[in-house]
Formats: sequence, C-alpha cells, structure tokens
Amino acid sequence: MAMLSAKRGIDMHSLCSNKVSKMSLVRCIRGRMIQIQIASNGWELNATTKQVLSLSNNKISGMLPDLSVFPSLRILNLASNNWRNTLEYQIADEVSDDWVPPFQLQELDLSYCNMDSRFPNWLQKQNNLSFMYLSNVGSLPPTPSWFWGKLQTLVSMTISNNNLTGRIPNLEINLTNYPEIDLSSNQLEGAIPSFLLQTAALHLSNSKISDLASFYAKKVSLTFWEGVDQFYKNPDMFLKSIDLSSNHLTGKIPTEIGYLFGLISLNLSRNNLCGEIISNIGNFKSLEFLDLSRNHLSGRIPSSLAHIDRLTWLDLSNNQLYGEIPIGTQLQTFDTSSFDGNFNLCGEPLDRKCHGEDPAEHPVLTIKSGDENSIFLEALYMSMGIGFFTGFIGLVGSILLLPS
Repeated sequence: MAMLSAKRGIDMHSLCSNKVSKMSLVRCIRGRMIQIQIASNGWELNATTKQVLSLSNNKISGMLPDLSVFPSLRILNLASNNWRNTLEYQIADEVSDDWVPPFQLQELDLSYCNMDSRFPNWLQKQNNLSFMYLSNVGSLPPTPSWFWGKLQTLVSMTISNNNLTGRIPNLEINLTNYPEIDLSSNQLEGAIPSFLLQTAALHLSNSKISDLASFYAKKVSLTFWEGVDQFYKNPDMFLKSIDLSSNHLTGKIPTEIGYLFGLISLNLSRNNLCGEIISNIGNFKSLEFLDLSRNHLSGRIPSSLAHIDRLTWLDLSNNQLYGEIPIGTQLQTFDTSSFDGNFNLCGEPLDRKCHGEDPAEHPVLTIKSGDENSIFLEALYMSMGIGFFTGFIGLVGSILLLPS
C-alpha cells in the first residue's frame, strides 16, 4: 500500500493476504450502506466514505463488488485474486465502454488480474493517479496514445509482462514527478521516445527496442550543456537507472549517454551494440552497477572506468575487448568472470600477462659493509699462496735442469 493509506483520517478496510475464497455483496435499500460478507464473518462498511479498498493476495473467485457505490475511493488494490470471468468486464458490468467511475483514484493495483485482452479504457477519466500497477494482466492490445499522457501525474508505474506491442509515441509531455517506469517483458519496438528521459528509472528489458536515437535528440543535448529547454529540465541528474537489456539495440553506444551524470545503474547487456565503450564513461561518478556483457563491443577499456569509486557490480564479459585492463582502485577487485569471453584482454585480475611487460628482475647479491675486511684478507691469502706455489715450482724446475 502507498503511504496515502496510512494517513490519519482515511477510511479504509484491508483484507490483504488472508486467503479469502468467497465474497458476496448485498446493497441496502437506500444505497448508502453495503454489507460484504466473507466466509462466515460479517464485515460492514460505509461505501460513501470509504477511500481505500484492498483485497489483494487472496483467493477470491466470486464476482467483483459494484465499484460504482464507492464515490470517495482513492486506493483500489485487487491484485492477485481469481475473479470470475474477466476483471475489466466486471468493473464496467452492464455498462458501455464509456463508463465513467464516480471516483478519482490515486493508487491502482490490478496486477495478476485477468483483463482478457481488454485495455481498461475507464482509466482515461482518472486524472489523479500517482501509482499504477498493471503487470501480468494478460495480453493487452496496443496501448492508446492517451494512456501515455497519464504518466504526467505518476510517481511509479509497472505494466510489465503483458505482451504489449507497437511503438511508444514520442509525445511532448512533461513528467514533473520523474516517475519510475517498468515496461519490461513486453513486445514494444522501435525507438525510445525522448520524454522517457524525464524518468528516475526506466526499465525496458526483454522487449524489441532497437534504437537509441532519443539520446541524440537536440533538445536533450541542449539541456545537458545550457539548460535552455525547460521542457526537459535536468534529466542528467534525475535519471538514476536504465535497463535496456535483452533488446535489439544495434550500433554504437551514444556518447551523449555519458552526460547522464546521476546514473546509478546502467544495463545494456544482451544486445547487438558494437564499437568502443564511450571514453567519458568516467562521468558516472555515482555509478554502482554496470552491465555491458554479451554485445559486440571492441577496443580498449577506457581508463576513466577505473576511477569510478562506487562501482560494486561490473560485467563486460563476452565482447571483443582487448588490451590491458586499466589499473585503478576498483577494476582489479572484480572476479575474472567480469571479463570472460574477451580473449585479448590482459592484466589483473586475469592470469594473462600483457606483452611487453617488464620481466621479473633477478635479485642482486649485496654485501654488508662489515664483511669487506674478511673478503680482502681472503683475497690476500689466496694471492700469497698462488705466488709461493709458483716460486716453488720454478726453483725445483731450475735444479732439475742443471747439468750433473
């Protein structure tokens, strides 16, 4: 539940994680009170004042209550249940697709609810949403353009694992709350629209994104250098996490990405990126997680990478990098698996020595000053012995050669 549910004065009932299996709703005659009876326990609430309704993580398989009787509802959590038929049909039970809910939600969680391939069009009338979670709701149809406009009020959105198809439109919208957006494990394709650079965290892994062109956008580059475009104010400081792993990215890593100074996590693994690692990667002074593995990157590892002191996770494996691993405070502390699959890399922490490294110097024998006199005496005695022996041989030889 969001923080809102804990604030004083909010009228709420929560039945989260109770394994409730049956649910029935009886409306009172005047429509002001409803009684929800769960199993053998009675539970009464005043529908006109309730702001929070949370029934998540149960095993409810009955029909959904008529949500039209909750005009004050602000938080609705129906996640992880087994609603009869499809949830979208029940929410708009016996009404047209133009159904307008009487409430304005601030938080909505329908995760793991079967939407039966129907997009919740009633969300178009929800103008105050801060938190929205729609993960694992089935194979949703292509997302309508109006849906992306809802990001302008959001703080967090997850719509992962839904087989969403199509492209994300490049709209001119202002994400003032710098939301965390998770669109992973879908079938989205094409380029990343530049308005998503206004997020605090962008997760688009396991999709079909193929273009990083938004990082070249003129508006973005102007913002980095001059701050002249208020429309994209300071994305370099607010964007903390990018996950574009397991997509169809090709080409070089754009150098402009190096100006996202606030990045803490960058994952571009399992793509088809080529060229060199950007030389200004050392600009990521706050970077803690970097994964560029399983691409086709070549060239040397930039020396600036060795100066990122906060780096705790590094994976450059299975590329075509070569040369000596730069020496610094961090790179030599990582396991060799961080560099595996780059057969022309050398230097610590790998066992492969680089060509041209100075061979190990042999130890030079040194003589202590206290031993100098003894060495001199030994040499003197040796020379005297050799001289005596030579003179003795000469004397004996001359005697033998004298005539008898």
